[in-house]
Amino acid sequence: MLDGIVINSSGVDSSGAIVSNNSIVNSESGNGGHLIMIGEDSSTVASAMHNKINNASVYGNNVNGSNTNYSSIHEIMLGHQSGGNVYSNTASNVYIGFLAKGETGGLFNNNISTNTYYNGLRSKASTGTKFYNNTAILNTTTGIGQHADNDSVTGIVSTGADFRNNIIYSDIVPTYFDYVGVGSSAVFHSNEYYSPNDTVSIYQSSTYNNIDSWKSTVEVDLTKGNPLLTSTSTIQTPTYLSPAIDAGTTTSTM
Repeated sequence: MLDGIVINSSGVDSSGAIVSNNSIVNSESGNGGHLIMIGEDSSTVASAMHNKINNASVYGNNVNGSNTNYSSIHEIMLGHQSGGNVYSNTASNVYIGFLAKGETGGLFNNNISTNTYYNGLRSKASTGTKFYNNTAILNTTTGIGQHADNDSVTGIVSTGADFRNNIIYSDIVPTYFDYVGVGSSAVFHSNEYYSPNDTVSIYQSSTYNNIDSWKSTVEVDLTKGNPLLTSTSTIQTPTYLSPAIDAGTTTSTM
């Protein structure tokens, strides 16, 4: 797949870019690519454009990986920039839903990712990225709902990722609800988790074999149970009976 929309610059400062209200559908048969990318993916070339696309806004977009080989398509990504704001986007059929890579202080808020193959929400070699009020629906047993880890090329870890008020949903049992790699750090507050059976989570070198053990040690204010979404394949919101309603904590904007 070719990239859908990419904004980057190694020369003129293009900070404050806006990507809004686009519909992007992948019709290629190959793997890879980004549906929307602000900045740069590769850590080997990112230094030339680092902090040239700061404070971008990405909102109101509808993106679809769609083909049968979507298992490495990235949905919406902030790469090696700072202060981006990604909000109110919907997406489906992707490998990674919403990704911060080498990014500082960005906010992913009120986004929806369905039919997600691997990561719903991910911080990779990033600092202080916030993931608030998102919904990630996983569709494979290899899925990870919320993920903070290092860049395997540079070894740089993620620090201070903040996962809060998100819904992580799967009709099957994903590999992990939450995964924080060794050396990385993250906080978790008031997220809602659902799968048919208990799912493992990992924080650095500690393994939590079920959601109750994760709650007792890492995330005391989580909610466990079916969020009663109106749909798990299209745009979805909790029904009026959902335990997710009014269960979140107060969040600050950027």
